[in-house]
Amino acid sequence: MFQMLAFKNGACLKDNIKVVSINKDGDQGLKVAASNGENFWGKKYVVVVGDWMRNLVKTVCGIELPIQPLEANVCYWRIKDGHEVKYAIGNDFSMFTSYGHSYISGTPSLEYLGLIKVAVHGGYQCNPNKRPWGPELVFDSLK
Repeated sequence: MFQMLAFKNGACLKDNIKVVSINKDGDQGLKVAASNGENFWGKKYVVVVGDWMRNLVKTVCGIELPIQPLEANVCYWRIKDGHEVKYAIGNDFSMFTSYGHSYISGTPSLEYLGLIKVAVHGGYQCNPNKRPWGPELVFDSLK
């Protein structure tokens, strides 16, 4: 939702790009350099780096935040036939949350139309540069 709103208001969205530096660049504002060689200049940025926030803040500001990334499970559920419109983005269904023992949230999916995105927040501590990615992680933890 936030990406869609940002894009509609003129933002440039870049996914799956590793940010290697953020520096002041005179009157142009900030220069953001990516590991693929791309550079971006602007006066305002929203940098969403997820599990890599601690590393980026330490690199850019020299501050070590007292935070620890956790693995989280995100699942996508198909909306049953005949109910797609009711649970689509732009209708009455915006999201749900459960603040119980496990914090669970769900929202219509922008990534995959016709699906609802459900996430279980929390999990095991991880190093985002060394963790396995993909379904084998979930199955291994059930053994």
